Amino acid sequence: MEKKTMKNDKVLKDQNALQTMVVREFEPADKPHVQRIFYEGLMEMIPDTAFRGLRHHLESLLLYTAMTVLCFVITMCWWVIGLLPAIVLCGRYFYSRRVIHGYLERAMNGDMADIEGFYMKSPDSCLWVAVLEGKVVGVVAAVGRQKVRRCCRVEADSNVDKFNEPLAVANLRGDIQTFDKQFKFLCQTSAAIYIFCDESETDYFKHLESKDVKGNVILISSFQGKSFTLKMMTMGPQLKITDITQKKKTDAELTKALNESISRTLEKCPSKVSVENLVDTACMYGFLVDENSEECKSARENANAITKDVCNTSEFKEKQLIYQGHIWKVISWLETECWRLRKVGNRGAEDYRTDLIRKEKGHRRRQQQFEMTAAISSFIDGISSEVQCYYFLKWLEMNLDNLSREELSVLKDRYKELSQTFPQDCEKIAEIDKQISVRSLCLDHFFRECGQLYECVDCLPEHSQQRKNIQQLPALCAQMLLDGFPLELVDGDVANIPMKWITEVLTQLHYILQSSSKVKVITIIGAENSGKSTLLNTMFGVRFAVSKGRCTRGAFIQVITVNKDISEALGCDCIIIIDTEGLKSHQLVQADHSHERDKEVASLAVALSDATIISISKDTSSEEDILEKVLHAFTRVKDVGIKPLCHFVYSNMSDMERTGGRRTGEELMVNLNQMIQKDIRMKKANVTKISDVMEFDPDTCSRDIPPLWDGTPPMAHFSVEYSETARALKMQLIRDLKKCEKRGDLTHFTRRLKSYWKAV
Repeated sequence: MEKKTMKNDKVLKDQNALQTMVVREFEPADKPHVQRIFYEGLMEMIPDTAFRGLRHHLESLLLYTAMTVLCFVITMCWWVIGLLPAIVLCGRYFYSRRVIHGYLERAMNGDMADIEGFYMKSPDSCLWVAVLEGKVVGVVAAVGRQKVRRCCRVEADSNVDKFNEPLAVANLRGDIQTFDKQFKFLCQTSAAIYIFCDESETDYFKHLESKDVKGNVILISSFQGKSFTLKMMTMGPQLKITDITQKKKTDAELTKALNESISRTLEKCPSKVSVENLVDTACMYGFLVDENSEECKSARENANAITKDVCNTSEFKEKQLIYQGHIWKVISWLETECWRLRKVGNRGAEDYRTDLIRKEKGHRRRQQQFEMTAAISSFIDGISSEVQCYYFLKWLEMNLDNLSREELSVLKDRYKELSQTFPQDCEKIAEIDKQISVRSLCLDHFFRECGQLYECVDCLPEHSQQRKNIQQLPALCAQMLLDGFPLELVDGDVANIPMKWITEVLTQLHYILQSSSKVKVITIIGAENSGKSTLLNTMFGVRFAVSKGRCTRGAFIQVITVNKDISEALGCDCIIIIDTEGLKSHQLVQADHSHERDKEVASLAVALSDATIISISKDTSSEEDILEKVLHAFTRVKDVGIKPLCHFVYSNMSDMERTGGRRTGEELMVNLNQMIQKDIRMKKANVTKISDVMEFDPDTCSRDIPPLWDGTPPMAHFSVEYSETARALKMQLIRDLKKCEKRGDLTHFTRRLKSYWKAV
């Protein structure tokens, strides 16, 4: 066979010269083909491992034969001889399948997810593809490891974290000669200072001989940008510059040398420093420090005063956030029962509704008799100061997060695990969900308390100072909403809207915008833990709460103002973004209707929206349930003439799933139409096809969202592909909003909110 080398491409011809196979280095466009070949190759190993591999394991064959004979001797049943081997072979097959699937999942999220970074950037590694007639038909990889070069594919090193200690890195931007004060500060506070410089500039650093430098100073000396050498600067008794590495000609070699140097520095550095404790040093050099300002200090004291005595979050809420306690839950149930009439029984509907209204008024009078607590009084003082407000909220947010982080993290992990592994265990899941609600304490609870205070403000003396303080809360929250803080629209703990409070906040926002508040609405609904809040934050730069294992409860809104240059073309002055609670699968729905708030919130969000994003998780086991709930939500608002334009997004999709595992837009539409045909409730609502309830273009309104992280955390970086996909979706949504009819300003929005909430 003839072998030729041309720019790293190897051309191989067979003996008959009928076909030409090209072996060349991997290119980014080859990624889906490489992943497919890798995936299919491993899947072909399952029967080999389970069945054909037995011929090479005589001890296993002898063991299975002995088991069969023993069972026959014990049972004296001939059918056992035939059944037992079948069971053993099935067990081997499913065990092999599980092992290989597990390996595939790790690999597809590891080196196969970042082929360029793992194989192509290291000088000791490479990946080639074999191309025949323009198609990639084979893959071969070489990974350098411990000076041994193997032609194989190896699993990525699990110990990717090169540094075992917490490490803070400061980057001085610009020329060091221009920022002498900043450089001196770094010399005083760093364990090591790495300075990039040209070979000709090393003499400049001789002036450091008289400086007080705490850490090691290491020059990364460059020769015309083609090679690098690490040089140690020794300060005393006389300045000395010594080479500590040989010349490094590639970025990979330099990175490795830096890793080793930093690791040695950390090992030899016995003392740890807190960034917070560097304040005095920063002040010595004349730097402004936020924490030293009187506004920040006072705000921190106010926040600490609220949280200093909190030992048990549930007890704190019972004693300090009393307006949103049990009595608010009762009032909410009575309000919603007036519309649902679930327990009317044999009584007349009007008599039952009148009795509910009477009870609601009685409980509201009891709520109005509560006194404002010290914690909520301090909170109102904190947000009433225009100068301290945002300092105060940030300190309080951090304090509250520190109080409940560990406990809630365990509960959320347990909830997610049970929901995915044992969805039929409804009681345990509901109990954990309740514990999460009880033990959560965040800014949302304080703003919720403000809302309930405002609901009861009419009972206070007309000219009292307390009444004036409470009456200014809607304007304060409207300004914060405009500044990027989310507002709780639907209380997730009681599945109700404090309508008086929400109406006044949005009315005040209307006044702040000087009545230029024509709105259009974008909503997201979908499965739990499918990354809805993260997607909205990435697309629009909003601040919906996200964290590990966190699930949105109820619904939150944020407002984005539109530049006047494009407001006319877009048809609005601001865009309302609605983030909703995740839809649960049928297994999690409780008989007491406590888990039906997700459907009601989804229906409300759909009714309010001009464009709706429907997020489906890669967990296909619950996909049909989620799609069914989505269809029901759209069906419930069909009668009010609402038919939003919809985008289906499949989140957390791996590269392999996106290249061939997920249905197309056309297939999705066919599946949705089939679901509608089978659903009795939708037939009763005269819904026969998907276009009856939503606007859906299969060519532009169905897309896959790649994983948020490129690689495996904690060392993974934010995925560029995720950002690009989110941006493409955002631009499509903006184009869709331009096509939507105008539906009024914020005052019209509040009226629609009241009407639709009663309707759903």
